[in-house]
Amino acid sequence: MKLRNLIKIIGLASFFLAAPVGADIKLVAKVDQTAAGFPSHFSYKNLQEPVIGPSGHVAFAGLAFDGRAYTKAAWAGLPGDLEAIIKENDTIAGFPGNVFFSDVSSSFLISRSGAVAFSATLKGAITRNTALVYRNGVTQGILKAADPAPGFPPGTVVGEVTPLAISDAGVVLGGMTTAGAALWFWDFEKIERISTTIGDCNYFSLAVYVPGSVGINQTGNVVFNATLYSGDKKKCFSGGVFKWSNGKTELLVADGDPVPGMPDAVFGVSLTESPPKINDQDEIIFTAKLIQITSSRSTNNSIWIKNGLNEPRLLLLGGEGLKEKSDNLIFPAIFLDSNFANFGYSMLPVIANGLDVLLAGKPREIQPYDDPKGTGATQLTTIAAKNDQPPGFDPSWYYNIFSNRAINNAEQYVFTGYSANALERRSVFAMWRGTGTERPRLIAQDGMKCSINNVEYILRDIDLFPTKAVTLSTAGGQSSWFSDTGEIVFRASLNSSSNVAILLGPVNAI
Repeated sequence: MKLRNLIKIIGLASFFLAAPVGADIKLVAKVDQTAAGFPSHFSYKNLQEPVIGPSGHVAFAGLAFDGRAYTKAAWAGLPGDLEAIIKENDTIAGFPGNVFFSDVSSSFLISRSGAVAFSATLKGAITRNTALVYRNGVTQGILKAADPAPGFPPGTVVGEVTPLAISDAGVVLGGMTTAGAALWFWDFEKIERISTTIGDCNYFSLAVYVPGSVGINQTGNVVFNATLYSGDKKKCFSGGVFKWSNGKTELLVADGDPVPGMPDAVFGVSLTESPPKINDQDEIIFTAKLIQITSSRSTNNSIWIKNGLNEPRLLLLGGEGLKEKSDNLIFPAIFLDSNFANFGYSMLPVIANGLDVLLAGKPREIQPYDDPKGTGATQLTTIAAKNDQPPGFDPSWYYNIFSNRAINNAEQYVFTGYSANALERRSVFAMWRGTGTERPRLIAQDGMKCSINNVEYILRDIDLFPTKAVTLSTAGGQSSWFSDTGEIVFRASLNSSSNVAILLGPVNAI
């Protein structure tokens, strides 16, 4: 049973006791409202989790209902100017007439100008997943199963294809061929294979089906983790963080590279489970295991940010203490949730002294430790910690669970979670936001009153993409629910569980 459902059973009435009044909220789409791009007798049904791009373009999937039958569809655009970008049984530009759209099968990726990439299942002559891109009013197919594989020897054909990252420079695609895994770059006109060779070595990319496994910025620079291999083990024995740009691949940070300021330590980066990201300043965030090259071979986990030819700057080291409570040590587990925005701004979830903590800030200018087990206080600021009193709630309340998180290039953050009452058996799902490292402000909660088009509603069942707890950012060409203009897109019920809507906002504190 989901935690939210359990909370409803424990005390549904608790959502409506205080009912604080929030800011005005914009309506993007609502069940039973006329579906954009369809005749007027079609209405929205089964609206699915929306995403938002850096400039405020939104995208979501769902059903259109004419009173008799349901049609699967996807919508995108600026709120108030949505288009149905594809409908069930539509043919697809660039594909034969016997291949039709069936359903959306991934989250949407949205560029700064509003181009949308997503995976879809097909019906007809081809039924496997493929990558579609909506741009300038047209939804186009790029590659499909059984196509000749670009950049491979003749006779090599494509299997399934997935969009991995998008920017206004193009789309990174991943997939399988009859000759193995591949990464491609499509600049909205032509497609090319991202080279698998670097010097005398080949690399092997580990996650060609996972959005977020690569990053791209506005100039088309692409980053990813990979391992090297070749017949010459002396030359090709490791791997690391790779960058592809203008048809060339380079190894930016390699296994065995020295750690800045740590003469007895080297980086281990090729097999980290958190892939690197890149922002529009060409900064790259990456996780690394620091390996002490003495007989002890002790290790520690860390997160770094690298800019061009400059040495990486330390963002977080396992075992550091909190800035506000230096004896509260950060558990040195593998950091799986590294993400950032422009100018190195980051928000990171950690465990300190056994409690969940959210940190925010930028990397160090000077690295203070001379070995991987260096101790000291982190430069990052604690913006929320489990058991602390949440802003906007009375003293008897405390943070119980943190869930979704997002940051943007305006150095703002948003997070959600459950606030629990120490004196009563009830919890409330809520949302907080802040700027930089400032204390957060409560902006929404289940049971909150809101005004939409001058009509007052009560929000219920606030829901955000994705369901798993990760930190999202508009940097690197990935999905988010928080734009660079400070808008938050989310799904919620208005008054009743059947009145589901996709909403934009709120942007002000309660």
